[in-house]
Amino acid sequence: MNHVARSVWRQGGPQLDSVRTAGSKLLLLVVAGWAMPLAGAEPAAAPAASCVLLEKEGAVEVQRKRATAFVAAQVNDRFQPGDLVKTGLRSRAVLRWSETSMVRLDQATTTELQAPTKPGAKPELNLRSGRSYFFNRDKPTELRFRTPVASGAILGTEFELAVADDGRTVLSLLDGEVELSNAQGAAKLKSGEQGTVEPGKAPTKTALIDAINVIQWVLYYPAVVDPEELGLSEQEKETFKDSLKAYREGDLLAALNSYSEGRTPASDAERLLHAALLLAAGRVEQTETDLKALTKPSPVADALREVIVAVKHQTPASTTQPTTGSEWVARSYYLQSRADLGGALKAAREAASKSPRFGAAWVRVAELEFGFGRTADSLAALDKGLDLSPRNAEGLALKGF
Repeated sequence: MNHVARSVWRQGGPQLDSVRTAGSKLLLLVVAGWAMPLAGAEPAAAPAASCVLLEKEGAVEVQRKRATAFVAAQVNDRFQPGDLVKTGLRSRAVLRWSETSMVRLDQATTTELQAPTKPGAKPELNLRSGRSYFFNRDKPTELRFRTPVASGAILGTEFELAVADDGRTVLSLLDGEVELSNAQGAAKLKSGEQGTVEPGKAPTKTALIDAINVIQWVLYYPAVVDPEELGLSEQEKETFKDSLKAYREGDLLAALNSYSEGRTPASDAERLLHAALLLAAGRVEQTETDLKALTKPSPVADALREVIVAVKHQTPASTTQPTTGSEWVARSYYLQSRADLGGALKAAREAASKSPRFGAAWVRVAELEFGFGRTADSLAALDKGLDLSPRNAEGLALKGF
């Protein structure tokens, strides 16, 4: 499936464009959580043999060439050949590779920038461990890469490269072509194919069956759960007060980081909280593990499942009438993924009515009102949303317009 990450809601593109307002264009970017930042927020273009840290979530560090220790990296830092960049657990980074392309690094990833083999070219990507995702929003671009067991030069617009601790390499080519090679052999890949290299073996290739699942860590899963609907006990609310506060305010990464790593949820309510935090970080498999462990049905679980279905553009198991604010927010995203913008707005309004203290519901209303060109209504909803959720990324982006 080509270009799936250009817009989570790409199936609704033509219908969005039919709402002929400036807001409809923004809606496609803001709601989708598109991987490329808006033009006005971009730093100056990087020199050919360097790249720039465009975004960071959590712990991102760099070890400069000839340095002996890692130091914290900051947004707009420029990385040169010889620099090592790594992300910690629950952390991610986006590197601006050129004016139209970027490389996203997943958590627990270490990569080295290597000097280009051609004058004026971009650095080569040496992925030592972890996962990276490359996306170019324009024409196919060449990117040379290497891992502990293989190397290649990709001419394309979209791919994911994953390296296990033992060096096992998997290249998922969504759009482009590449020859994946090592001392044992080579395999030529085209769009929609996946190459695998085991240590000491020649590369092999297969069809890429489910591109969405491969790159789900890149996709945007919005916050849809009203914390008041989790059913937490007073003791649990006290235990998780930092996570709950950050989630309400819209800082989803801080909410996840405030939840103890390695902790096993002790109740259904805690499982739902943990699942909501994981999903906001794109950890779909872990989210589904928590949901499967529930001892009884839950509207919050239904909301989380529906937003997963919406992002992956799957067919839901059922579409029962929502009864809670969380379900209505999720239904709004689902309807938009089916290009029903009017229905999405009605669902968002229902969410705000059911959960008037849930800032994300009001921001959702604001996004959709703006998409229909109703600026005054959008601003009124946005003010409520940001008052309740002052760190909500979608709300802050919309406010910039």
